[in-house]
Amino acid sequence: MSYSVIIPVYNAMPYIDALKRNIFSFLASPCNIEVIIVDDGSVDGCSAILESISDIIYFKQNNQGVSSARNVGISLASNDYLIFFDSDDDLDVALFSFLDSLSNKEDVIFFNYKINGLEVNRFLNNSVLSGDDIFNFFLNKKINLTICCLVVKKDFIVLNNIFFDFNYSLGEDIMFLFKIFYFSKDINYFSDTYFNYILKDGGAAKSFVDYRKSRMLELFLSFKDDYKLNDNLLESYNFYLVALYLYLLKNSFIYGVKDKESAKFIMDFSFLLKTKTNYVSLYYVFFKNSFRFFYIFAYYFILFFRRIN
Repeated sequence: MSYSVIIPVYNAMPYIDALKRNIFSFLASPCNIEVIIVDDGSVDGCSAILESISDIIYFKQNNQGVSSARNVGISLASNDYLIFFDSDDDLDVALFSFLDSLSNKEDVIFFNYKINGLEVNRFLNNSVLSGDDIFNFFLNKKINLTICCLVVKKDFIVLNNIFFDFNYSLGEDIMFLFKIFYFSKDINYFSDTYFNYILKDGGAAKSFVDYRKSRMLELFLSFKDDYKLNDNLLESYNFYLVALYLYLLKNSFIYGVKDKESAKFIMDFSFLLKTKTNYVSLYYVFFKNSFRFFYIFAYYFILFFRRIN
């Protein structure tokens, strides 16, 4: 089988040595691999370095965001399976030999991964799961997946018109996974770890809530409106939405909001607190009901007491 590794880059000089090491390991593999670099308007000097590498597909565009760059990579790919890789992470080249050794491959394959060297999913063994099953596991936080531990057939992507939504700058990669789950009949999952996600200190999760973050609610609600979910998935999806809303509210209290627009946008989605779910976790029930009854106070609190200018 053949594989296209899609790598969006933007000002990648801080990671250029590790990125080159990964690229050269892919090119040296006996497996059939094409490396596609989509440079999203870098201005730090990495463009000249990457463009000079032989035997890769290099494409540079004006800065349009990572989702646009990934979509361009999909359009440029000519091999059977797509793999998405970020410039500041590590992918074990042994993955490709492992994939070649499989006698039966589904259109969609996930493998386990690490975050800063620590294995993520330690309780799920090699298995063939339905798209609904893995969707439920994800929504209920029983499994954690990322697009960088995904191997997907290009024909499947094109047939189902699955692309990254470049109108959003957060959550669009998760939405891509949701569509993968939704359209998949069966999915191969392998517990072997081949990808290491490098999580930096002081990431976006531990910072004030702005309009960009709060718009994730809009994105995920649109999926619920556009795709017909069965009753079991709908229950889990409602829980996911409420949990996301509580997460944004909690971060608003702890880290603050950027401005009035962000605070108002968050409070406009307070109707999610009235969503009925069957989940009885004390943490979940306490915060859901607390915010439900005091959401007007919450608005003024996050706006005037936790605002960050």
